[in-house]
Order: sequence, then structure tokens, then C-alpha cells
Amino acid sequence: MEWSKLSELDDRVTAQTIYFDSISDRIESLKKIHKDLQRELKSRQIKNEENRRQLTENLHEAKVVRDKVGAVIPSSETIIDLTPLPTLIEGVRDLYSAKYRLRSELIENVERVRSIITAHPASQIYEAWQRLVERRISLCSYGEHDPAFKLQQPLDIETLWREQLPSIRQTLIETFRAVSDSLDKYYASLRKINRRVDIVSSELGNKINSARNISAISDIEIILTSSITEEACWEPLSHFCRQWDNWCRVREKDHLPTLDLMDLLTKALNSLSVARISSDIRSLIELRIQLKQNNNPTTIRSDSDMEHSSSNGLSLMAMCIVFVGMSRYLCPNREVTITWPIDELQCLEDENIVKLFEMFEDENIVLFSAFPREDHNILKWFKNRIFIDPKFGFKTFQAADNEDSTEKRKQLMDKLSLMERS
Repeated sequence: MEWSKLSELDDRVTAQTIYFDSISDRIESLKKIHKDLQRELKSRQIKNEENRRQLTENLHEAKVVRDKVGAVIPSSETIIDLTPLPTLIEGVRDLYSAKYRLRSELIENVERVRSIITAHPASQIYEAWQRLVERRISLCSYGEHDPAFKLQQPLDIETLWREQLPSIRQTLIETFRAVSDSLDKYYASLRKINRRVDIVSSELGNKINSARNISAISDIEIILTSSITEEACWEPLSHFCRQWDNWCRVREKDHLPTLDLMDLLTKALNSLSVARISSDIRSLIELRIQLKQNNNPTTIRSDSDMEHSSSNGLSLMAMCIVFVGMSRYLCPNREVTITWPIDELQCLEDENIVKLFEMFEDENIVLFSAFPREDHNILKWFKNRIFIDPKFGFKTFQAADNEDSTEKRKQLMDKLSLMERS
């Protein structure tokens, strides 16, 4: 060995050692860099995988939303939206939810309108609506209760509201006015009848003269009372007419009546439908006759009361007195002769027959009557006397007016008997 080269070799060893250490440090540094790069790549891989998974989910949701809302075909003017897909999906989902809520609300409102209309099948609005429904059915392939059909019905509701309701409304106003005006006039006529009944009752009392020299009958009085105000319909009818008069004064043109006024009209009409008032005067007026028969007070309201009030003769006399007064009330001109048919004169006493015919003569009333047998006391008051024979027909004869009337009547009956036998 050459010791002379030892120093050189040591320098070379030292240099190699330093280089080795440098290389080792470099290797360690590279290892660290490698590890850092591996960690970064792993992190990126995980993040990319997460992004891929999220993107896959977003694409799936986008397809689901697209299937719900339908595909949109872009046009040449379509602006490309660079909104992130998740935000876009969320926006579309919100829009779809809003659309679904609006659709449900629309169907619910259509059903509410339909239920309101169909609750009044007798109304003109219902009839107009049914025509619109039938037209809609003819224009589409859906059934009446199909949701898709209901979604089209807002167009029919708009047609009903804008085109048909105004004319229906005007018709209803005119109908209400006509019915109310007619009812008001009817009420006015009933009030007039009430006033007239009071006047007639007073005038009849003056016309009927109870001093007819008929001692058994006195103090005859006719009492007329109106039964109108006693009817259950009178109060609702008068209440409606008062409110109708107030509404006519303050209402504006073409305004619908208030619900309260409509309710009053309904009550008035319903009460009239069950009322006993009719065109028959007997349903409007109650007639009561008060008199004294042999100083006994008697009230007569019906034929039965008349029949059971006293004897047939007195009842007939009372009735004749009353009807004489009524006849001359209706026909006050005494120059006009009134002809009466009358029956059962034979039930009267001779004294009352005289007084009865005197009363008729004073009032210019003539009678015609029939009797099963001849009676001189009655026949002598008749100008024309006719005998009706089943075989020989009509025969005119003269009633006896002197003291031998009984004998002449017997002779007349004998002659009639001979005629019958022959």
C-alpha cells in the first residue's frame, strides 16, 4: 500500500460519504413527497368518487323530475342555463310541487263550485251549468268525475260567470220584482177589503130596519167582520210588504234584494199556500146576525144556527128581513123591481104573512113560489096564480077574496077532481 495515497483516499471516502448522505436525504425527501402525493391522490380519488356518486344521484333525480314534468324540446332561442344541476333539480322540484298544489287547489275549488250549483237543481244557474257540462263532455274524452275533466272546467265557470250569470241575474231581479209587486198589490187589496168590510157592516146595519111591526122579532143587527187579519199569513205578509216598500225607496238600480228580504218573501208565500184565504168571499168575511126572538137574544152564524134558533116561521121571517136589507144595499134604486124565489111560506102565521108582503111591497120586491096545496091567505098576495096538473098542464085561476072563499075553494077542488076522473 502506498501510504502516500491514504490522504487522497480519505478525501474520496469523505466525499462519497457526503454524497451518500445527500442521496439518502434526497431519497427520504422524495419518499415524503411520494407519500404526500399518494395521500393527495387518495383524497382526490375519494372526492371524485363522491362527486361521481352525487352526480349519478342527481342524474337519477333529474330523470325522475323530467318524467314527472315532461321533456322540454329546446328551440333555437333557448338560453342554456348554467345553473348547477342540484340547484336546478331543486328548483324544478319546487316548481313541480307548486304545480301539484295548484292543481289540487284548482280541482278542490271546481268541486266546491259544482257542489254549490248542484245544491239548487231547480235554479236557472243549475240548468245553464248542466248545458256547459254537456258541451264539455262532447268536446273531450274524459268522464265528468275525472280530474282531467275538472281541470278544464274553470273555462266553463268563467263562461257561466261572464256570459250567463248577468242575464240570469237580471231575470231573477225582474221575477222578484214582479212577484213582490203582485204580493204587495194583493196585500193592498186585502187591506182595502178590511176597510170596506167595516164600512159595509155599518151601512148594512142602517139598511136593515128591525121595526117591521113583527113583534116576535126585534133588534136585528148584521155584523160583518174580516177574517183576513186572523189568518196566520197576515203577519208575515204585512211584514214583507213593509220591508218591500222600504227597499223600493232606498235600493239602487239592478241591485239584488237582501237575503233578509228574500227570506221574508219566502215566509209570506209559504204562509199564503196554507192560508184559508181564497177568491171566495166566504173565506174573507165572517157574517154574524144578532137579533131578539120573543125578547130572547140569538146569534146566528150558520144555517144550522138559523134552523135551531126558533120555529121555522120566525127563522124565515128573520132571514127575509135580513135579505131585504142586503138586497136594497146592493140595489139601492127602489125603482128597480127585485124578484125573489122563496119557499115554505106556509109555515108563517097569517099575521106575519101580511107583514111580510107589506115589507116586500114597500121595498118593490116581488116573489114567485110554489106550494103543495092552495092557501088563500098566501095566494091572494100573488098577482099571477097557476095550478099545475100532471094531466092537464098549467091552469090559471082566480083566488077568492070574499067571505065565501072557503065554499068557492071547495067548488074549485070539486071541479078539479071531476077533471081528473074524466
